Amino acid sequence: MDSDGDGSGDFRGLLEKLPYLQDLGVSAIWLLPFYPSPMRDDGYDIADYTDVNPMYGSVADLHQFIKDA
Repeated sequence: MDSDGDGSGDFRGLLEKLPYLQDLGVSAIWLLPFYPSPMRDDGYDIADYTDVNPMYGSVADLHQFIKDA
């Protein structure tokens, strides 16, 4: 679920895999922290609750994922 091949999953990659996950019968997806973080606490020390870490995509990518999922 890594759309750009950088080794880290992202929202676009998740979007691409939604049909596959639905075919498997997946009915819930648990997301780990995706907000920008100084990474002193494995991403749980959030620096901005209104943004998305660019490693995972953009706010628009998140909104599209939520809409489609």
